[in-house]
Amino acid sequence: MAVANSKRIKVSESIISDKDLEKEAMRLTSKWCRYVALDHCKSRDFYWYVTKTYDHGERAEYVASHNGYRMDTWESKSCKTEREAMILMIAKLNKSIKEEIEIIEQLIEENEYIPEEDRWTSIDELQKQLKVLKS
Repeated sequence: MAVANSKRIKVSESIISDKDLEKEAMRLTSKWCRYVALDHCKSRDFYWYVTKTYDHGERAEYVASHNGYRMDTWESKSCKTEREAMILMIAKLNKSIKEEIEIIEQLIEENEYIPEEDRWTSIDELQKQLKVLKS
């Protein structure tokens, strides 16, 4: 079972509808895109995929993936259903957003002790990023 957002909505086969699962994927990918666009704009960072593959006439498999610069390339395990792949993608988005929040909070804390002219980015810019991720 994966956790779908900061409000702790549980995503499982029995709790959330396909329509709500789609909405959650859209909400998280939108948040990720707004965050990435603040300081890094390579189009491949905006795309998250759920692909369906037919291999040697066997049953189709679904895989969620992301191939960006902002985070490492990622691919889920093969799934029997699109729903399962979506759940894995949502879990990965949540984890990535949480990790970025932790990194930014640490950078803000560390930058408070560095003279402004020696910082690689401003605290204001970091706070903007944090605001988007926590929205």
